[in-house]
Amino acid sequence: MLVCGVDVIEIARVERALARRGQRFLARIYSPLEVAVSRGRSSELAARFAAKEAVSKALGVGIFGSEGLSWREVEVLPDRRGRPLIYLYGKAQRRAAEMGVTEVAVSLTHDGGLAVAMVVAQGSGPTEPLDPATWRQTLADWVSHRHGNVPASHKEGSIQVEKWKVSCLEAWDEEVKRIVLQVAPPEFEVTFASSYDPAEQYALGIQGDFILTGWAPVPAKMIEDAPRLRMVHKWGAGYDKIDLAAARRRGIPVLVASGANASPVAEHAIALMLAVYRRIPYVDKSLRKGLWLKQDMRSVCRQLKGKTVGLLGLGNIGRQVARKIAGFEVNVIYYDVRRADEATEKSLALTYVTFEDLLAKSDIVSVHVPLLDSTRNLLNAANIAKMKDGAVIINTSRGGVVDEKALYDALVSGKLFGAGLDTHAVEPPAPDNPLYELDQVVLSPHTGAVVVDNVADVTIHVFENFQRLLRGEPLPREDRVA
Repeated sequence: MLVCGVDVIEIARVERALARRGQRFLARIYSPLEVAVSRGRSSELAARFAAKEAVSKALGVGIFGSEGLSWREVEVLPDRRGRPLIYLYGKAQRRAAEMGVTEVAVSLTHDGGLAVAMVVAQGSGPTEPLDPATWRQTLADWVSHRHGNVPASHKEGSIQVEKWKVSCLEAWDEEVKRIVLQVAPPEFEVTFASSYDPAEQYALGIQGDFILTGWAPVPAKMIEDAPRLRMVHKWGAGYDKIDLAAARRRGIPVLVASGANASPVAEHAIALMLAVYRRIPYVDKSLRKGLWLKQDMRSVCRQLKGKTVGLLGLGNIGRQVARKIAGFEVNVIYYDVRRADEATEKSLALTYVTFEDLLAKSDIVSVHVPLLDSTRNLLNAANIAKMKDGAVIINTSRGGVVDEKALYDALVSGKLFGAGLDTHAVEPPAPDNPLYELDQVVLSPHTGAVVVDNVADVTIHVFENFQRLLRGEPLPREDRVA
């Protein structure tokens, strides 16, 4: 089976559409990347228009419209040598699969006021070999017969019947990868990193239409050198390792999975509170050494009941902590640069206080702010000195928010009762980090969100944003950071 689709577009037609409808016309017909590589040239846009129509005809699904393909299910982009590549998605991709397309070719021309595209597809079943010379001559004959001339500008390439490429920079174990692949929509092809080696990370990142990262950094060079890149998405909430300036320069949106990890991180924060108050790691280690410290710990350990828990930051995680900790009969206060509405405060039994009052009144300060210039080392020596004697610091946000030297000094002096740290100024910390020496410190390796039964939910969250972008829909405000 050999099928062919040919279409001719007057360049002036595209120019008129641009003049009348401008961005609405571009958004309906072309992907953002197609618009970018066309650089406003009406001849380039017309050639892409013609190619989309020719593909529709070759696949036998009719012209674009309610019964045909969406314009943006066919994407026409140049390869590194300027040859046209046509990417098929959605209905176009499914139709090509049904036809068993094994070999395709495309010819684009634009000159003399015309943009011409011819697509030849060879499907499964008895066929003759695809002869490029034959279809080139067919194109010339067809155009000459209909228009009396053959445009001089001519490029040949091929169709890529392939999936959207997702470069996942995380070296996850096989079970996590299995869940992600099971949940990801079929139009996406996910490739995972095998290590955090910078060279491997770079090579993987620049291949993707989408970059998905959790712990791994996304530097400027990766963003700048990824020709197909459409979005960078964080698996989680913290985006301090993504070069936002580089993404903005290229117009690449950067999103986080706002709220997707909030529940497990909130549970972890409360677990750290309990572990610090009851010295769980210390008594566990002691018991394994044969020490029975039941009476010794009576004068050391504390309960949560009756304590004041201060939430430094009231985003998704802070709100989840407030909701979950209510059963421990605690008093919850909070400070955030944006005060919550009255209904939220009432539903979560929260009291808003100033930053200084939060430090002075809290038995436990639980940190839930992003790492910004304004929050770096926010809990420094001066601010720790304002805290209650015997207070506790819990940090499940970013290590740089807490000055670790000041924290160490306050713990050694007895100013603070203890600390629970899931995040660290340097990750992983140096083996000789002095905080390792202190039994009143409970540490975990940034695992607050690391639970297997939340992987599917985060995957759905991330890939729904990928699909929104491809459909041209608005991206969630709460997720977008650039």
